[in-house]
Amino acid sequence: MYSTQVRAVAISAGQQHSLVLSDEGAPYAFGSGFGGKLGLGDQLPRALPTRIEALSEPLAVLEAGSHHSLAATAAGRVYSFG
Repeated sequence: MYSTQVRAVAISAGQQHSLVLSDEGAPYAFGSGFGGKLGLGDQLPRALPTRIEALSEPLAVLEAGSHHSLAATAAGRVYSFG
């Protein structure tokens, strides 16, 4: 059972996936994992928001596109996946 509570401050919906940014800058992803757009290292679908562990520094922006996702830190580092 999923019991961790996270306070969401931003959400972004792509074509078949969604991203959530927590108040601590932690990214979460769920939905279709096709093409790696969840950033979780595989292409499996996720029914529940799953922490994107590869993005370890706090994020300022997290956006979902149709087949990709983008993330940026407050320091200006940009990441893309999918």
